[in-house]
Amino acid sequence: MKLSVEAVLEIAQKIERNAVTYYDKAAEYFPAYKQELLSLKMMEENHVKLFLAMQDALEQDQRSSLAPDPFGELDAYLQAFADTSGGEGRLMEIRYFTGKESLDEVLATSIKLERESILFYRKIEPILLKNGKTHIDAIVEEENRHIKILEKMRENKSMQGGNDGR
Repeated sequence: MKLSVEAVLEIAQKIERNAVTYYDKAAEYFPAYKQELLSLKMMEENHVKLFLAMQDALEQDQRSSLAPDPFGELDAYLQAFADTSGGEGRLMEIRYFTGKESLDEVLATSIKLERESILFYRKIEPILLKNGKTHIDAIVEEENRHIKILEKMRENKSMQGGNDGR
């Protein structure tokens, strides 16, 4: 993998795939909120498809390297970056997801990760050139909707007297 528009899109796909896993696990642990969590999972799956479509539409010059990789270490760096950056797609959040967390903890973490994802996408936006801006705007808009859904779930949980959804 080279540091290029294509590489950035591959990172974004990996982050979104990690988010799919995160919401899938959350749905498993909190059956009372399964429908909402699986809905978020489906939205993340759509983000993967959108980034893949953006990658498929790239011109050859956008696929070429924008940065030299003389030691051949860029691929490992980019994979690690995808697993540790990008908010909702951070693998460490999934790896340490034990099922012992309260629903409130999971929702608070999810909201934080969605916000971090928005920051990540705004950071990569300039790399994606003008044709990527519209897509990033749409994804950021959807990530904001995810935050609203999660906040509503958190609010409903509080109104139900702290029902943890298990």
